Amino acid sequence: MFNNDNTQSPEEKFHKYVEPMFKKLLVGAYRLTKSHEDAEDLVQDTLFKAYKNMDKFDENLNPGGWLYTIMRNTFLNNIKQNKSREFLLFDGNDSEKLADKSQAPAQDRGIEDSLQLVLNTLPTPMQTILIARETQQLSYEEIAKSFDIPLGTVKSRLKRARNMLREKWNRQNKNVEI
Repeated sequence: MFNNDNTQSPEEKFHKYVEPMFKKLLVGAYRLTKSHEDAEDLVQDTLFKAYKNMDKFDENLNPGGWLYTIMRNTFLNNIKQNKSREFLLFDGNDSEKLADKSQAPAQDRGIEDSLQLVLNTLPTPMQTILIARETQQLSYEEIAKSFDIPLGTVKSRLKRARNMLREKWNRQNKNVEI
């Protein structure tokens, strides 16, 4: 699983594979935490752990999947340590919304806020798998490997999460489709 090729130093691998993923990690972290400060902390922890383990990184693997696994595990450990904390998901696929949400029209922000509230009601396992698929764009196989669960479980959780999200959204927002 791990590549023992020593042709590149861990620093070189970090610059080549990890640094280009920073913005995507930040957006994914914000979707998990709903807080800019917590997202930055989560990304910092993720990058630190990735750097410490660059000697174990297999260049044949998807660096995004590897980093997301580190980030997900760090996030879940943080949840375990602070169960009373509310985590909310950020909706949207572009980092511009994260960078400057104030430029969005008021109606879009209202829809986004409503969607965040609905997403927050999903169980954490469904939230994290939905984030992995829809925002991190990991394949079903990558999600299964990252979460250490069977492929069928990934598919069923995603289907349940999407159905639950749609059902709750429709109950709360009869005139707006997602």
